[in-house]
Amino acid sequence: MALGRPCKTPIKMEGQVQEAKKSVGELRVRTDFNVTGSDVIAEIKAKSAELINLCEELKAKDGRLASLAQTAYEEAAMWAVKAATA
Repeated sequence: MALGRPCKTPIKMEGQVQEAKKSVGELRVRTDFNVTGSDVIAEIKAKSAELINLCEELKAKDGRLASLAQTAYEEAAMWAVKAATA
């Protein structure tokens, strides 16, 4: 496994290998990328991804505000991971 790159878990389906489709939240906080394998980091990223996904559903009401909230959750996840690895 190369450091600095997210690991991609393939899914086998009827003899073919396909990558799992990731949600918007999983892509934005890079849930696959956890070099240390820390459970705390995985939890931070999973919960942040869940909140980002919730905001994705709110875009129909007000896309700008939902996007701002998503960016704030993404930044919060970054700082929380930094605190967890300090």
